[in-house]
Amino acid sequence: MSAHPVVNYDPVEERINFISHAIGAGLALIAGILLIIKGSYLETAQWIGLWVYALSLFLLFAASSLYHFAESPERRGWYKKLDHTAIYYLIAGTYTPFLSIALPTQKAHYLLIALWVIALIGTLFKLVFIHRFEKISLIAYLLMGWLAVLVMDDMQRFLSKPALTFLIIGGLSYTIGALFYALKKDHISCPSIFTSTMASLNTAVAEQQPVNSKFRVLTASLVGTTIEFFDFYIYATAAVIIFPYLFFPASTDPMTATIQSLATFAIAFIARPIGAALFGHLGDRIGRKATLVAALLTMGLSTVCIGLLPTYAQIGIAAPLLLALCRLGQGLGLGGEWSGAVLLATENAPEGKRAWYGMFPQLGAPIGFILATGSFLTLGHFMTEEAFMTWGWRIPFISSALLVIVGLWIRLQLHETPAFQKVLDKQKEVNIPFKEVITKHWGMLILGTIAAICTFVVFYLTTVFALQWGTKQLGYTREQFLQLQLVATLCFAAFIPLSAVFAEKFGRKTTSIAVCIAAALFGLVFSSMLESGSTLIVFLFLCIGLSIMGLTYGPIGTVLSEIFPISVRYTGSALTFNLAGIFGASFAPLIATKLATTYGLHAVGYYLTAASLLSLCAFLMIRETKNDD
Repeated sequence: MSAHPVVNYDPVEERINFISHAIGAGLALIAGILLIIKGSYLETAQWIGLWVYALSLFLLFAASSLYHFAESPERRGWYKKLDHTAIYYLIAGTYTPFLSIALPTQKAHYLLIALWVIALIGTLFKLVFIHRFEKISLIAYLLMGWLAVLVMDDMQRFLSKPALTFLIIGGLSYTIGALFYALKKDHISCPSIFTSTMASLNTAVAEQQPVNSKFRVLTASLVGTTIEFFDFYIYATAAVIIFPYLFFPASTDPMTATIQSLATFAIAFIARPIGAALFGHLGDRIGRKATLVAALLTMGLSTVCIGLLPTYAQIGIAAPLLLALCRLGQGLGLGGEWSGAVLLATENAPEGKRAWYGMFPQLGAPIGFILATGSFLTLGHFMTEEAFMTWGWRIPFISSALLVIVGLWIRLQLHETPAFQKVLDKQKEVNIPFKEVITKHWGMLILGTIAAICTFVVFYLTTVFALQWGTKQLGYTREQFLQLQLVATLCFAAFIPLSAVFAEKFGRKTTSIAVCIAAALFGLVFSSMLESGSTLIVFLFLCIGLSIMGLTYGPIGTVLSEIFPISVRYTGSALTFNLAGIFGASFAPLIATKLATTYGLHAVGYYLTAASLLSLCAFLMIRETKNDD
């Protein structure tokens, strides 16, 4: 339990309480994701039961963290209400996987309904009487916790002995914690984490499913990457126009604050290879579907948390630190998302259509960019500057939760890809895919990383850097430049399918080499077009840059997946693409800003040309994979 008696903790003890509960929230989040991965093959209604438990556990620790962190009496009062009501939800949430999955009886379902009704009544009671009748609440907690005895006969029939044993141990620990609380001593929190996890793991049974339909595959890969890139891009936009003013000291000059904000932007690209290794391991060991669900959850939760963060004016230095932590979560999620979505498409593709199928998840990037830019433009148009900077900017981050729910629903309808299912059937999955890639496929890892650098540099110089330079140095308003980028992004979207056609007709290698040459030439006119002083030429600059981006981005997913064998394809392609993100994207806006302020804008163009030629050399050494099986 996490209810708090009326005790005056000293500041040091409160900080310790905050840290311990925050660690608990982090572990609850990780455990919840792993639990949901394990149960991803359950039916949707049963899978929601795991979701409910994971969220209730996270809510309890998060609420306690906020309570111990808050200093003002008013905030502590509200957080205490949230903390105490979260206990009701944790008890009901802990029961939910047992009663909805493990115990398929009518009596169990009635009990589940009763528990949630009690939880709602308890919530209302706590909101009204937060400082009174604490013993009544304590009795209610205990009664809810031990209502399991009403279905003891069902538990003995349906639960395994280890699950039942852990359940009893959890109940006893829970009761001891309640007694400590009743005696006004430091209380023990044991909400049956191991119990629910063990029972849920024992009952999550994967079933072999039919082959995915074309529509389902392409929709799932496109919708998922669209959501991921929307979440990613709203941060990129906010890192330039919002975060420098809200999450860093007011005394910092604007350019320095922007550079600091872009440094938090870069953190995600450092986290992406870590996410690639983590989710790649899961993807090559347990399957593409479950891993894609986990990646989407990680990105979605991190993004929503950004929308809920207090600013520097409210909590000081903790604000940019928490912002960086959330950005780290975004990087982990996207590190596992991209490769899985590409493999979902290409491993379900018919012969001769891999590049075309592999193009669909790539379309998520421009669509996500359009949604992200459009959301900020719309809010900026209908809101005052003060309202937008105070709370309006949070709306895109928080509303992404709705998109994530839609994406999860779509992905839960999927079945494992045929190519990976063959690996599972033959029991040829690799024990440690990361080690296999590093030791046996390091050559393709290096070449693939270098080949993808051009893709990242082109995009982030044309979007993040151009937005920052255009609004800070060239005199464009935020709305003007975002409008130009929004329309130019249509070129990005249009040229992705065109590049897939070229890759199928002329080969992946030939197409990519030609695009690298075009990008190198574009770098030579980069500065003259961007600082021309003509809005029309700047718009043309954005259209050309994003068209080149579409041409390089379309086939890159297919190329990076085809250069690795199926058994390590998730890990190999994810590592390759996300390592390229470190070298080509994470520091691109920072490097470009430093080059432009020190040597002039032409140096940024040379930087783009050099990156393009580097990728060109890598493509010359990569074999053509068009006709591979």
